[in-house]
Amino acid sequence: MENHTEIIFKRLQVGLNENCSLASQIADQIRWLIVVNEIKPGDILPSVRTLADHLNVNLHTVRAAYRLLEGSNLISTRQGLGSVVLEYDPSATVATNTLPTNTFGIIVPDLQNPFYPSLLSGAGKVASAQNVLMITCDTREHTTLGKAFFDMLIAKRVDGMLLSPMGSYPSTIDYFDSGEFYDFPIPLVFVDRPNIKGYSVILDGKGAGFKGTQHLIGHGHQKIAMLTGNLDIPTLHTVYEGYQEALENGGLSFDERIVVDVKEFSYQAGYLAGLKLIEEHLLPSAIFAAGDMLAIGAMKALREHAIRIPEDVAIVGYNDIDICNFVSPTLTSITISAEKMGEESARLLLALMNKQSVSRQPLTIPTALVIRESCGCKQKK
Repeated sequence: MENHTEIIFKRLQVGLNENCSLASQIADQIRWLIVVNEIKPGDILPSVRTLADHLNVNLHTVRAAYRLLEGSNLISTRQGLGSVVLEYDPSATVATNTLPTNTFGIIVPDLQNPFYPSLLSGAGKVASAQNVLMITCDTREHTTLGKAFFDMLIAKRVDGMLLSPMGSYPSTIDYFDSGEFYDFPIPLVFVDRPNIKGYSVILDGKGAGFKGTQHLIGHGHQKIAMLTGNLDIPTLHTVYEGYQEALENGGLSFDERIVVDVKEFSYQAGYLAGLKLIEEHLLPSAIFAAGDMLAIGAMKALREHAIRIPEDVAIVGYNDIDICNFVSPTLTSITISAEKMGEESARLLLALMNKQSVSRQPLTIPTALVIRESCGCKQKK
């Protein structure tokens, strides 16, 4: 295994660049190695002379690079010990960035979920119109990867970030849900994250849960199941609150046995949730699913047991993804404009990056019911 000095000698490359001094090139490359944890806290950097000889540059160039790293609180030079790597502090790195880079980062949890490509499309459209580069990071639902991406984006000197919920609860977003991040040196906008104290753009999740459930009540259903994820996650809990409120307004009793908690939002998870209701003899006459993939998975389970949709069980989903139009019967769903959410999130972030005055009140994106066949209504013409 390479030691940290070998890593530095192998990775560092410098050359003439009118836009970046040799000292800045050295400092930026060492900073990156610290951020990605290839150089760790407590490691001692090569001496000024050793690194200067290796790179064939002047001693003063390496000294200047080390001073830049000290200014970012990345290293500390101690008499008799040399330059020692410190714990990485992203806010300290940001504080040393003086010139805008016309870039922002966006961290999302799962690009296989149809919601997020649409979100990125909207944000990217706004960014490109302003000649701003958007850097996208997909955590694949890994909290630690989300934190690592955050640090990497800071090291790349982005001017701001869009942060979407990621990972299991407590998630990476919860890591940032602390006072030190509300006034972070660069703007942070939280996307689809209720109850956050920073700048945020959220969906009307409670309204979505209410509309979907109320529509099923309007069809005369007295027992309505809900398929959802971990209710400790605020985005899901608001939808759940809407579901409960609709039941209460309709004079229906709440039965926690038919609220099925899934581990992930996937077709397979919806299928297993549908099987659970069937096999435990809890299947009601209607289901509201907090995600279209869950609804479509549940529909497969019902069909396998010769349960007709909507004659025996009516179903309403949430998100209105494209496949809702192509399943049979077509899926009634609560539509959300992920693209509009991306656009509004990017506009808010760019306003903050441009030092404009912006309200901290969450910007709420409305939802609407799209009626198709699975709820018992006729296909909309």
